[in-house]
Amino acid sequence: MFIYLFVNAVIPFTLNGEWRGWIDIIAVGFYLMGVIPLLGLSLIDLGIIGRRWSEEQKLKYHSIFVGIFLVVAHIAMIFGMLDPSIGGDHSHHKHM
Repeated sequence: MFIYLFVNAVIPFTLNGEWRGWIDIIAVGFYLMGVIPLLGLSLIDLGIIGRRWSEEQKLKYHSIFVGIFLVVAHIAMIFGMLDPSIGGDHSHHKHM
């Protein structure tokens, strides 16, 4: 999903100047940043990192990554629901 959105949304929006303001950039940026804690969770669950950790340590880091994901996802959701005109973009009113 990260690669798809990056290739089909972020790159074209950036190259064509289609971002409707900083609010949209934050919303999409934080949505895509969700891949970082998910990658950490995956590396722990696959045993790539933390092989020698106790179960308690694994659960601690698992919880930390879940918490980070929830914070990042909520920031993305909050900014995704905002009207871009709040951040100074009024371009969508021209089309109405």
